[in-house]
Amino acid sequence: MIADQFGQIVEVLGHGVFAVDGEGRVVYWNRWMGDMTGIEREAAEGRTIYELYPGMRSDAFRRNLRSVLAFGSFAFFSQKAHGWLLPLPAPPDSPPGYANMQQNCRMGPIRVEGEIRYAFVIVEDVTEAVDVERKLADAAVRDVLTGAFNRRRFEERFDDEVRRAERYGRGLSLILLDIDHFKDVNDRLGHPFGDEALREVAARCSFVIRSTDALCRYGGEEFCVILPETGIVPAAALAERLRQACGAEPVRRLGLERALTISLGVTEWRPGDSPEDLVSRADGALYAAKRGGRNRVEIGA
Repeated sequence: MIADQFGQIVEVLGHGVFAVDGEGRVVYWNRWMGDMTGIEREAAEGRTIYELYPGMRSDAFRRNLRSVLAFGSFAFFSQKAHGWLLPLPAPPDSPPGYANMQQNCRMGPIRVEGEIRYAFVIVEDVTEAVDVERKLADAAVRDVLTGAFNRRRFEERFDDEVRRAERYGRGLSLILLDIDHFKDVNDRLGHPFGDEALREVAARCSFVIRSTDALCRYGGEEFCVILPETGIVPAAALAERLRQACGAEPVRRLGLERALTISLGVTEWRPGDSPEDLVSRADGALYAAKRGGRNRVEIGA
C-alpha cells in the first residue's frame, strides 16, 4: 500500500526514500536504499530502523518522528549540523577523504484516508557538493602557488593563538623563514624555476611541522610557521629541522637544479605581547640570520 502511494517514480529517484511507523518499523524501502545500504527491501521492511541502524535511536530522530506523526510537521537533518543521518559508507565514485556519505535528509507525514499513519524520510547524498564547498572555502585561505595558508589566514589564526596564549598561558612561538638569494634564483634560472622552489620549500616544511602547526606564505619568498603551545627551545629545534629539510636536496625542474638554503628567525610569546610584537621580533631574528651568513637559525631576544 505504501509503495502504491509513493508511486514508481520514487523507485528511480536519485535519492533514498524510506518510511516508518510510530515504532520506527520500516514499511517502505526504495531501490536506492537497497543499493546504498546493501540491505534489500525484503530484509528491511518489517524491521525497525533502530534494528538496522542502532545509532538511529538518537533523541533527535525519535523527537522529530514523534513531531511529524503528531502534528503533521516536517523535519530537516542538515549535513552542516549532523554530517549524516544514516551511517552509510561514501559511494565508490565519491571524492576522496570521506568515509561516510554526507547527507541532507527530510522527514514528513504520510496520510492514509486523512489520518497521519507514517513518516517518510528522503536521504540525499550531498558528498560531492560538500567537497566542492570545502574546496572553495579552503581556496579562500590558501596560497594558490604553494598550498600554504595565505597572509589573510595567517593574521586570523595568529590573532586567535595570541588570545589563547593570553588566556591559558600555554606558550606560543613563531618562525619566520626566507629563501636565501631568491632573487638570484629567479634571475639565473627563471621565474618558473623560482615558482618550483617556492612549492618545494612549502612541501618540505609541511612534511616537518606538526598537524597543530600552521605554515603560511607571508609574502614573496618568505614563510612563517605558527607553533601553538610551544616554547622557544622546541620551536628553535623545529626551525633547525626545517633548515636541514629545505637544504637536504637540490630543487630540480626541467633539467635545471639548484641547491637552496633558508634563514630562520624564531621568537616566543611573552605576557603582554601583541601579534605585531612577535612578528617584529621574529623578523629581527630573521634579519640577524641573514646578516650572520644565511642558512642559519637565530632567536629573537
